[in-house]
Amino acid sequence: MIFLYSSILDTTITLPKELIWKDEFTWTNVKSRIFYSIEGDAVIEYSNASRGKPITLEGQNAVIKRETIAQLYNWANIPNHEMVLTLHDLRNFDVLFRYWDTAFEVFTPFEGYSKPNNDSKYTLTLRLVEI
Repeated sequence: MIFLYSSILDTTITLPKELIWKDEFTWTNVKSRIFYSIEGDAVIEYSNASRGKPITLEGQNAVIKRETIAQLYNWANIPNHEMVLTLHDLRNFDVLFRYWDTAFEVFTPFEGYSKPNNDSKYTLTLRLVEI
């Protein structure tokens, strides 16, 4: 299982184990920018970022109940809500919601529901950032 813990609420949300960290290897901590001097020479600056790694969890087979989505939604409405994400392999990450990138993607009903209830099932894309 995957866990998201809120110390300010002293609550843990259990997420489906089928969620996959889809951008785990797309970010590097080496950042650079290029600009040109008055003489026209390229000047490249490098830095080492220690924070800001995106953690996007998604999975078509990762079924989550509407009740849990509502809880995540409430958490996402707390500014600067620091949490601890524990993956199935027991790695821990201090995270925030990626508010600038939409904390969640639209939830897709797993099955068609005309009157959803707390047990209705959905799929989820959750966007976090390591801090």
